[in-house]
Amino acid sequence: MNKILTDATKKGLQFISDRDARAPGGLHPQAHLWDNGANAVDELKEVMKVRSKALSQFGERDIRPGTPMAMLEDVLVPVYLYHRYQIEAVTKLVGGMNYTYALRGDGQLVTAALPRKVQSEALDAVIDCIKPQALVLPNNIVSLIPPRPAGYDFSKELFKKRTGLSFDALAPAETAADLPLSFLFNSERLSRMVQFEANGGLGLSDMLERLLEATWKSSKKDGMYKLVQLQTEQILLTYLLSSSIDENLSFPARAAVQKSLADLKTYIEEQKKTTTDTQLIGQYTLALERMKAPEKAKPTQHAAIPPGAPIGCDFE
Repeated sequence: MNKILTDATKKGLQFISDRDARAPGGLHPQAHLWDNGANAVDELKEVMKVRSKALSQFGERDIRPGTPMAMLEDVLVPVYLYHRYQIEAVTKLVGGMNYTYALRGDGQLVTAALPRKVQSEALDAVIDCIKPQALVLPNNIVSLIPPRPAGYDFSKELFKKRTGLSFDALAPAETAADLPLSFLFNSERLSRMVQFEANGGLGLSDMLERLLEATWKSSKKDGMYKLVQLQTEQILLTYLLSSSIDENLSFPARAAVQKSLADLKTYIEEQKKTTTDTQLIGQYTLALERMKAPEKAKPTQHAAIPPGAPIGCDFE
């Protein structure tokens, strides 16, 4: 048995338990569910290209003739969320650590925090996936999906919506932005990051600032891109507010989040004084009001996304 294990280690074979791979606060760079590729970040970039191509070709040919056009929404969900498992894998590189279930004297690596560069590249890849250009659904797709006919019930396999019977064009973007943020803001991950930063890892404050630069502090777009942008900003604020009072976080982690929130509040107050954009005035007013009651911020923690795993399973 020892020889089998030793030979496997020499060949680079690793075993990390299902428990570690499934955990939202997981940290092993190779332990993920349903992802592909030797490098999670490189594969995410490839997956996003495939997703973009699939969306560009999406249309009525994706359902059988005679099928209600509303059923296109059922087909759209897995296409739009094609990257869901790969982006989950990439988020776990942030605040990540390589480790084995080493035994004394077996010569295996025990622990090694992921290099700052690896974590930084992972964070950049996640940020690219929550930018408006990655989230906005083309209008030619939105216009193809009418309300569902009688007899075709709404199910949890579809995007949750706030627009009544009509397709909610913001709902997919909300789901796709919420998912990676729910993993990045896992309390265990945030608490690890402030500790790893002391040894040269990617710091929590750095991550928070980069997220804010890519959202609240980025130049504003127009039309649907702007609506998605404003929506993503509020989702990020939800996680900031919730984390700021989360007693599962270490004190240094909560302090870093509180500092980030205080800086954001100052920034918003300054922007509100100078902007004449009525949408932005409303956005800033809402944000400042929400900051008064962080206990009301309720992050979904992955619950908003339509069910996916276990893949190939026909029971709930």
